[in-house]
Amino acid sequence: MNAARAGSVGPLAVCLLLSGCGLFITPQHRIAVASKDIKAGRWQEAAFELRTVIQRDDGNAGAWQLLAELSLDAADLNGAQSALTHALAAGARGPDFDALRIQAWLAAGQPQTVLDAITRRTVDPGEPRRSLALARAYLALGRADDALQTLRPVVAQQPDLTEARVVIAAALAHEGQLDQALAELDGAMQHDSTSPLPRLMRGSILASRGQYGAAEASLMAALQRMPLAQPLPDRGRALVLLTEARLAQGKTDAAAASQSTLAKLAPSAVAGLLGARIELARGDLTDGVDKLEGVVAQVPGYTAARLYLGAAELARGDLQQAQEQLQHVVQAEPDNLEARKLLATARLDLGEPESALAVLIPTLGAQTADPQLLSLAGAAGSRTGNGAALVRQLERKLHSDPKNEPLALNVAGLQARTGDLAAARSTLEAALTTSPNSVPLRLKLARVALAQGDLKAAQSVLDQAIASQRGQAPVVEQAGILLLDANQYDAALARLAQATTLEPDNALYWLNAARAQLALNQTAAARESLGRAAQIHPQWLPAVGMLALMDLHAGDGPGALRRVDAVIGGKPRDAGALALRGYVEAALGNSAAAVAAYEQAQEIRPTAVVAVQLYRLKLGSHSLAPAKPLQDWLTREPNDWRVHAVLAEYFLGQRSWRPAAAQLEAALQEEPQSVVALNNLAWIYSAIGDPRAESLAERAYQLEPQSGEVDDTLGWILANQHESARAVPLLAEAARRIPADPEIAYHYAYALIADGNPGEGRRILTRILSTSQPFASRVDAQRLLNSKTAI
Repeated sequence: MNAARAGSVGPLAVCLLLSGCGLFITPQHRIAVASKDIKAGRWQEAAFELRTVIQRDDGNAGAWQLLAELSLDAADLNGAQSALTHALAAGARGPDFDALRIQAWLAAGQPQTVLDAITRRTVDPGEPRRSLALARAYLALGRADDALQTLRPVVAQQPDLTEARVVIAAALAHEGQLDQALAELDGAMQHDSTSPLPRLMRGSILASRGQYGAAEASLMAALQRMPLAQPLPDRGRALVLLTEARLAQGKTDAAAASQSTLAKLAPSAVAGLLGARIELARGDLTDGVDKLEGVVAQVPGYTAARLYLGAAELARGDLQQAQEQLQHVVQAEPDNLEARKLLATARLDLGEPESALAVLIPTLGAQTADPQLLSLAGAAGSRTGNGAALVRQLERKLHSDPKNEPLALNVAGLQARTGDLAAARSTLEAALTTSPNSVPLRLKLARVALAQGDLKAAQSVLDQAIASQRGQAPVVEQAGILLLDANQYDAALARLAQATTLEPDNALYWLNAARAQLALNQTAAARESLGRAAQIHPQWLPAVGMLALMDLHAGDGPGALRRVDAVIGGKPRDAGALALRGYVEAALGNSAAAVAAYEQAQEIRPTAVVAVQLYRLKLGSHSLAPAKPLQDWLTREPNDWRVHAVLAEYFLGQRSWRPAAAQLEAALQEEPQSVVALNNLAWIYSAIGDPRAESLAERAYQLEPQSGEVDDTLGWILANQHESARAVPLLAEAARRIPADPEIAYHYAYALIADGNPGEGRRILTRILSTSQPFASRVDAQRLLNSKTAI
């Protein structure tokens, strides 16, 4: 009996032997185990150990301090602040504890608290943590210079201090010194090849420059170097940036993969927003909007989500809902230019131009010039019938505030948009007297000078802009693009080649250099430049597209298709690649294959360009209902004035005057300055006897007096109204500009005969009728030649 009792094990003994009750594990042992778990990234296990200690001894300062560290690593700011409060009450002190308090303040967005605490010596984390904390606080307050001055001496003494060099790079980037920031990070990586932080910052900077392929590679390298114990905010930031870089490159599947990892790691509104953006990138507006609505319901103050939701609602035509979301964003962030532009667009679409103008006017004096902003302001001003008054109002405002650079840029932009280039130039030159080192003012002035045909002045202004930035590649590139847009190809290539020398790893610079080389017929050099771009950014559609077009031009259609199919093979739902395939097939005469590719692209991500291409293909191949792609697009985007104008062309070809007129009237509602729409509508009104024809033709002529088609329309309307004296010079100019058009020649002959010059009119009629070239008024021309009037 005794032996049996001695060998038996009761419940309490089992508990003790298995340590399940933890009676023989000391708090110090549990804290040591938790510390090891944190270093191994086993945060849940560490939290269990620490909470066990705290449950038994609420005054254990060490356990509370370690729990605060764990909470910060796990991005639990509330938990960290609570743990720090308990630790402080339990008597926690010392440099490590102070460093944790500083980390929590910075995470909570309280940089001034950090500065005050360090200045008053209520915390002292010791060096170099003290300098790092000060620099981070300065940077959070926008005081990048103070951050640099604080850390430069530290790095001079400790060049291998990776964390300090990363903060220096962040400060340089904040100041716009991106090349210097990247150089700082390169130095950090040479000293420390294992840390993920320099690569994470490098990826962020590259993404801000639009170098998304290089950013993706750097961010992937950062994630690969992150240990299991890497703080969650670092890993989350890397995944957010990686997903955004992939979205920017059109890599929706890869973006979905990194977004999924982020959502599992740290479910949040940011992860939800990225998920919604992926749906929108795939062309799924319904799911995208649903997800965005879920994010906004979860976090009503998340303005980025509201901005995307407003844009998506606008894209699918839900104007009232779009306006509601965008108003929230503008109220919360009055300086958000994108939100204001979208809100103005919604209000214009709702027929509220005065309200749209009210949203835009504050930005014209506070935001740098933006082409879309100027276009919206001009359209809103025109629709209120007060466009000129808007310009005068802003000119008066600039006169009272001559140092307002954004306002000067926008005033000049509106002046140029209305055709007053001299006033725009004068505005910019005056602004430069108060802001002589402004690169945006000089670039805008160069653009205006080029529009005036003054290449010498433009080159001089561009030289000054580049010199002021000591040869910074982005400024050199912008100068080249300005010249390229102005068809000054030799001058453009010189600038663009210089940009590739300054920044040889920028694929976009090589692409633009190739554009200039192609304009100069330097095909071999262009292929080389595009090859460099493709090496930097493999399967980049702009470079692949240009190479495919070069293949087509060289007669290598199969080679062009192989290039495009190589992209589609890796990205089968890339709408841009499918549209490019449609273009190549169409160029090769494969209409059915082209239509199939375009329709697939349009199903994935509808665009106006593809709608127009589909229409032209179907019209050329005599398909049934060729205008349906245009009508489908206008159902989706009823205010796209360009597509209205194209649909009007179709009805004109069918001699369906009134449907054509309706389309052009809709186009002019959106873009009152469209010369094509004004001219074509004037022509239709003339054909159907509408008395508004002459006034529309006059408006078109005022906007573009150098157009042969516009001269012909106005001249022919006047000739039919028996105003031959006014008609003859207009039609003479039209015939001079477009000498091969027999219809215009007939109009000119008609006006000459009516104006008392039958000899010259008869000579023109004889010439155009002696050929077999068909034209709409051939019968009328023959009748006029045979009439007594022409004798």
